[in-house]
Amino acid sequence: PADIVLVLDTSGSMGDEGKLAQAQQGLVRFLDQLSARDRVALLAFADQPALVRPLTEMQPAGKQNLAAAIQGLFPDGGTAVYDATNQGVDYLLQAQDPKHIAAVVVLTDGEDNKSTAAVQDVVTRLRGTSESGTVRVFTIAYGVEANRDALKAIAEAGGGKQYDGDPNNIDAVYTSISSFF
Repeated sequence: PADIVLVLDTSGSMGDEGKLAQAQQGLVRFLDQLSARDRVALLAFADQPALVRPLTEMQPAGKQNLAAAIQGLFPDGGTAVYDATNQGVDYLLQAQDPKHIAAVVVLTDGEDNKSTAAVQDVVTRLRGTSESGTVRVFTIAYGVEANRDALKAIAEAGGGKQYDGDPNNIDAVYTSISSFF
């Protein structure tokens, strides 16, 4: 089983070209790929990160509640992807079941413009956690404005993988990530 924190960009630019709506649909389909024993949390971020739903088992009711929370998000504000990534990792380190695979999946469409942490802070921190094999970080550069170099550095430091996504292929990206769990 897996414990997964979905870290989703809800900044204002996610309202462009239906990006947030497509990401929401992709996430709901991602939930359908998971086992009932998996647990998923949702952390949304714009100017700052906020835990929307704690780790929830993917039993029918839990999955339905999480899907509703995902669908209820709306775009507004700036982009604090580095702070959100750190918060997602912190939350998972505190809440994960040591018998579960632990992963953070970060999706962002833009350049970080609100975090107190820098990309190098996140990378340095993740190198320490990934060496012990506790949390893997997967990143999705969603659209042309995303900082692919920063997201790739974060994914590599977190022992995961960086993906390129857009509203047309986000389902396939989430399907590929789900194969790790």
